[in-house]
Amino acid sequence: MQKALGWLEAGQDIILKVVSYNSLAIEFYKKMGFKETGKDVSYRGTQLPSGIEIPRIEMIKKATLVK
Repeated sequence: MQKALGWLEAGQDIILKVVSYNSLAIEFYKKMGFKETGKDVSYRGTQLPSGIEIPRIEMIKKATLVK
């Protein structure tokens, strides 16, 4: 994860979506510097065959300044 963040975080925000009940993943991303955005990230395509929507949250890690 550190290597991937090193490639990505220099000049732009990194945004990800995670299943809202996956507390282990959410805590991991928080430790990596991500914060919850509070945005509604539901859309068609995140539904189970039963029609139940998989609840997700959006997280962001703000870009670091490049000098």
